[in-house]
Amino acid sequence: MEKLPQKVHENKDLAVHLVRHAKALYIQNEWDDIETANDIGSPEGKKHELDKIKATAEKIASLVEKGEEIAIWASPTGRTLETAKTLSLELKNFGVEIRDAKNSYGVNIFDQIGEVKNFSHEIFMKFVNGGTIKMEGNDIFLEKKYTNPDNLPPNIYFQQDAIHNIDKKYKDSLPNILQEGVGNIEKFYEVTNRIQSVLKRLNNLHDKKYRIIIVTHDALTSYLVNEFTSGDKQGIDPAEMVSLLRENGTLKVWSITSND
Repeated sequence: MEKLPQKVHENKDLAVHLVRHAKALYIQNEWDDIETANDIGSPEGKKHELDKIKATAEKIASLVEKGEEIAIWASPTGRTLETAKTLSLELKNFGVEIRDAKNSYGVNIFDQIGEVKNFSHEIFMKFVNGGTIKMEGNDIFLEKKYTNPDNLPPNIYFQQDAIHNIDKKYKDSLPNILQEGVGNIEKFYEVTNRIQSVLKRLNNLHDKKYRIIIVTHDALTSYLVNEFTSGDKQGIDPAEMVSLLRENGTLKVWSITSND
């Protein structure tokens, strides 16, 4: 991550928007080229998803105040980068000036806000729902009654680290390569620590007004949503956002924005 200013000046406003990427095809899973990022899509169609990003951009634009420095950060995947560049273009259409970056969209790309480490969406969903995956030319059938006996939805399955707590006898019956891959998936508390570290560093910014837009993944926003709603919600939908404001020196969630 780029070095953030460390000198503390007069306290100024700070707003942070954590935006979950739009629905995706999951074909550009490790991607740092924003120009070619093209992974947004769904059964409803790409335009449907891009319209959701536009709606989020409009909401952010309505909050921008005079004198704020606006920056966009994104995780290095096709789905987050395409979401981020779409946000950038739409914000500019609404007259919002974005801080310069190394690309024409003004988007800074950081690993620290990236997807769950060692994560495969395809394999993860097979553990959630059961089914066959192919590894090294072999078909491996996963039985849901063992991989997800409580029928947890994907977000809760991850938050409870259920993939790490599969029945040992059944887990031992799986090929070693799959066992090792699953064992290396980043745990929920580790993901939470990553985003908390980012927010802590942002809270050290005091030299001017900042509004930081972070385009990231469900796993990095869910703990904030859970706490803010006292457990009523476990996460946000694609292209929606969690907004934080600094109050009495602490960043606090003040809204969860829906595009319904």
